[in-house]
Amino acid sequence: MAQLSNAECSPVELDDDVPRSWRRATLLISAIAITMGIFHIYTAGFGMLEPMLQRSLHVTFALVLAFLIYSPVRNQVHAGEIAWSGYVLAALSTLPMLWLYFDYDRILNRIEYVDRLTALDQLMGVLLIVLIVEASRRVIGWAMALVVLIAIAYAFAGPWLPGGLSHRGLSWQTFLDQQVMTMNGVFTTPIAVSATYVVIFIMFGAFLVKTGMGETIIKMAQAFAGHTKGGPAKVAIISSAFFGSINGSSVANVVSTGSFTIPLMRGIGYRPHFAAAVETVASVGGQFTPPVMGAAAFIMVEITGIGYGTILLAATIPALLYFAAVLVAVHLEAGRLELPVLEKKSWAETGRIMIDMIPFLVPVTVLIYLLMNGSSPIKAGFWALVSLFVTAMLRKSTRLSLKDILEALEIGARNAALIAVTCAAAGVVIGVVNGLGVGVKFASTILSFSQGVPLLALALVMLASIILGMGLPTSAAYVIVASVAAPPLVELGMSQLAAHMFVLFFACLSSMTPPVAIASYAAAGLAGADPSRTGFTAVRIGLAGFLIPYLFVLSPPLLMDGDALQIALAVTTGLFGVGALAVATIGWAFVHLNILMRLAFGGLGMCMLTPGMLSNSIGAIGVTTCLVYLHVTSRTQEDNRPE
Repeated sequence: MAQLSNAECSPVELDDDVPRSWRRATLLISAIAITMGIFHIYTAGFGMLEPMLQRSLHVTFALVLAFLIYSPVRNQVHAGEIAWSGYVLAALSTLPMLWLYFDYDRILNRIEYVDRLTALDQLMGVLLIVLIVEASRRVIGWAMALVVLIAIAYAFAGPWLPGGLSHRGLSWQTFLDQQVMTMNGVFTTPIAVSATYVVIFIMFGAFLVKTGMGETIIKMAQAFAGHTKGGPAKVAIISSAFFGSINGSSVANVVSTGSFTIPLMRGIGYRPHFAAAVETVASVGGQFTPPVMGAAAFIMVEITGIGYGTILLAATIPALLYFAAVLVAVHLEAGRLELPVLEKKSWAETGRIMIDMIPFLVPVTVLIYLLMNGSSPIKAGFWALVSLFVTAMLRKSTRLSLKDILEALEIGARNAALIAVTCAAAGVVIGVVNGLGVGVKFASTILSFSQGVPLLALALVMLASIILGMGLPTSAAYVIVASVAAPPLVELGMSQLAAHMFVLFFACLSSMTPPVAIASYAAAGLAGADPSRTGFTAVRIGLAGFLIPYLFVLSPPLLMDGDALQIALAVTTGLFGVGALAVATIGWAFVHLNILMRLAFGGLGMCMLTPGMLSNSIGAIGVTTCLVYLHVTSRTQEDNRPE
């Protein structure tokens, strides 16, 4: 049975001579995925079902598609033929939904944790959790499945655990009651967001790609940055930042944009592992880049109650600093390797590309306008999708045929199913964490180890966020990390917004951090590079990303919390600081730098990033002096170079 990687879950193209059973399987998957897409677009525009029904039907669609699309072999996609276990598990996945639908009134009106579960309740509860664990293993791999199994084991093994890990434990009835019969387990916040906000934006992204926006964005980036030093890498960064914000998966973003940008970078001379690392860093950064922030913003709204507009504004400067650092790094690497630049596009060609962008700017403008003016993300996503459809139909080059529409629905549903399975699994973990007060225990542990020292507490939370997020998609990583790692920061007096932004950054960065750097490994596969080397190079290029969260916790103006002068000063010093760090990590600025000069730039960069007028002044003077000295040195070397 031929198989494909699951990083980009798109429809399988079949040749004319394939077996009839393969065609039937493909048509079945397509029909279910298209139905899921139509259902979610309709409910986004014309009203949701009751929460429990909306979420459970969303989970059912996701499980059925997961078992039909993904083979029993971990992380592999069926190319046509579906194993018998796929059909059996897909059929079983419909049973919990049917039970919930036909017995909905009793389930809705029962008294939680008081009314005992019937035998059928228990059977359906166990079946649903088993299906979620197996689906997460197939779709994501053992990382997520093991997290869920450990959480379940912890729920029952409490009395036998040592020291601070012990607890009274949950009874079988209480566990199933919480996980399945209420909205405190499987159907809690992650699935609530996946079934409403996330799915409509994934559909929006699928239609954007189908209308050709992906190619147009890349052409636009090439027109403005392609002819500069390191142009192809800058194209990768700009395009990946945009699409990473919309699609909600750093791995899917690596595969979709990296299939074009990585060969382009390699073509002008970037080494394979460096090209893969650039694509990784850019795709990961898209997960915390406005306006969509890889769907994490919607989850943050649900968890914290903070307004969507406030979260968007708070994420703007950190994302700007992150990508500024990456852009400087690839520019310096191109200079160090003396890479050629691409030919500059003519103004006429650039003008045509800008005209091609107009149909895509309309839906994005509609989206941002509605979000910033208080509309719910669901309605904003729906009307952005409608405006995209209308504007696309006005031009022949972007007009969608019926086949294009059906393919966009299918691609969107397939990608939404992947995230939904992840969120359902995360819901099981969140149910255990909240039900047993794990977050409170973790907070007390962090406070105890840190002795109330904020920087030490931040370092411990950073490590916890990276470890808990390893191997998980962005949505699941953030939800799990936020449930245990954000409370101790809030208890130390940090704002809720800063605490959640801190854990979001590191939950995202975990996907490029070795040893389980799933985004780095996907990019390495495209570039033909060593995965471990790619992961460590990505960390080096994205080093500023590991420091920026500390900055905005210690310097609130970076989260737009302050007056205009404070914000401007914080942005200016931040840009100089991340630029100096990029010089230190790449080891080039006009000339090749020795180790002492690199250490000097690193130290001066940290001075610029440390809040305070004295440290900022030392950093600014030092960086300026070093750059002037290096520039003069390079000119002298050029003058003395024999012709």
